[in-house]
Amino acid sequence: MTPKEIGMMIKALRDGKEVICPECKTGKIITPYNPKTSTYFNCTTCNFKIHMEPAEKR
Repeated sequence: MTPKEIGMMIKALRDGKEVICPECKTGKIITPYNPKTSTYFNCTTCNFKIHMEPAEKR
């Protein structure tokens, strides 16, 4: 995936839209938390995970 595609996928996840897993192509990427604030998303079928670290404020 290109950085642009990753950015579009993260934006769709944050908006609560359904995103198909880029790895297995059959599962959906979900989070057990609020999608607007969550830093963790995973696939319902395979082991694909996204874990974003929040930016540190200086």
